[in-house]
Amino acid sequence: MHVEDFMKTFDELNFLCLALPSCKAAENFMAFIFGLILSPSTSISGMAELFDGKICQSTLNRFLTSCKISTAKLLELYRKWLVSQAKNCSAVYCIIDDSLLHKSGKSLPGANYAYDHSRGAVCWGQSVVICLAKLGEVNLLFGIELYDKTAKKFLSKIDWAKRLAKDFSGHFAGRTIVYLFDSWYCCQKLIDALPSGAQWVSKLKRNRIIYVGGQRLSLKDFVRCVKSWQYHKVSVDGKVYWCHEAVVEVNKLGVLKIVLTKSSRHARKVSAVLVSNMLGATEEELVRHFTQRWEIEVCIRTEKQSLGFEGCMVRSKKALRRYWMLLMISYSLLSKLKKNVFRKAKTHGDVIKELKKKFLKLREGIFSLIKIHVKRIFAKG
Repeated sequence: MHVEDFMKTFDELNFLCLALPSCKAAENFMAFIFGLILSPSTSISGMAELFDGKICQSTLNRFLTSCKISTAKLLELYRKWLVSQAKNCSAVYCIIDDSLLHKSGKSLPGANYAYDHSRGAVCWGQSVVICLAKLGEVNLLFGIELYDKTAKKFLSKIDWAKRLAKDFSGHFAGRTIVYLFDSWYCCQKLIDALPSGAQWVSKLKRNRIIYVGGQRLSLKDFVRCVKSWQYHKVSVDGKVYWCHEAVVEVNKLGVLKIVLTKSSRHARKVSAVLVSNMLGATEEELVRHFTQRWEIEVCIRTEKQSLGFEGCMVRSKKALRRYWMLLMISYSLLSKLKKNVFRKAKTHGDVIKELKKKFLKLREGIFSLIKIHVKRIFAKG
C-alpha cells in the first residue's frame, strides 16, 4: 500500500523521469526533489542524510554539475506540462517580481551587493527575476533568471522580465493573459515588449507625470486633489477598499486607467495607485486582478523558508540553473498536491508537514520507494 500511495502522490513527475537518460538519473532526479521538500536541512549534505546512506552527497552533487541531461530540454518539457494545467482556465496570470537571495560565499555566480527592501539595508547575495503562472487555484513557477551585473552579455532586470513575458506569451498563445507587476517594472521598455493587445495591471510610482484634461502634473499632486467624498466602497474577496478611478495620460505610457485605493474613506494616506491599460474595467475588477500579485510574494517566501532557495551555494551557472529548475518543479508539485490531495492544507508548508507524516517513517525507506517507482515508470515506457 505504501508503494501505491507513493506512485499516486507523485505521478505528476513521471513524464520528466522518462525524459532522463537512465533509471539511475531518474532516481537521482526524484531524490533531489524529495530532498528539497522533505529534508530539514537546505544543504545537499542534509538532503543525502534523508536517504539513510543509500544515496550520498557526491551523487547529488554530480547530478547537479555533470549529469548528461539538458536542463533547457527538461525546462521546456516542464513548461509544456504547465500549459496543460491551464486547459480549464478562462484567463491566466503572468506575475513578475524580483528578490534578493542572501548568501555568504564570495565566489558564487552573479553574487553582488544589492539593496534589500525587506531589511532596509545593502546585503550580499544573488538577485533573481521570477515569473509565476497563476492558473485558477494553482500557482506554478514559470521561470527564475539570475540578474548578473558582471555578465559579459549584461541583461537588466527589465530585460529579464521582457524575456520571461515573451516566453510566457509564446507558451500560452491564444489564451487570455493578464500581466501583473510592481511599480519598478511599470515602464515603457517592458510594456512595449508585451504582445499586442496584452492586458496588464501594475502599481504606479507617485513621482510619475500624468496629464489630466491637458494639464501636466505629478501623480502625487493629483492624489492630493482628490477629495474623500470622491471615493466609494469596493469589496473584493471579503476585504473592503475605498477607490477613486480616473482615465489619464501617463507620461511615456499613453492613456490608461488609474485607481486610487485607501483603507477607509477618510484615511489620510492613499494605500496604492493602480494603473492598467484595461480602460473598460471597473475598480473592483482591477483591484481583484492586482490582489493576485500577492501570490508571488507567498511563493518567494515559501521557496526561501521551505525549499532552500537561499541555501544553494553552487559555483557554476550550469548547476545553479539546474538547481532552480528542480526547485520550480518541487514548488509546482506542492501546489498540485495542495489542490488535489491535501485539500485542507492552507499553505505549502502544511503540505510539506503532511508529506513528512506520510513518508518519513515508512519501513521501506524513501529511496527504496523511489527505486520501485522509477522502475515501474520505465517498464511502462
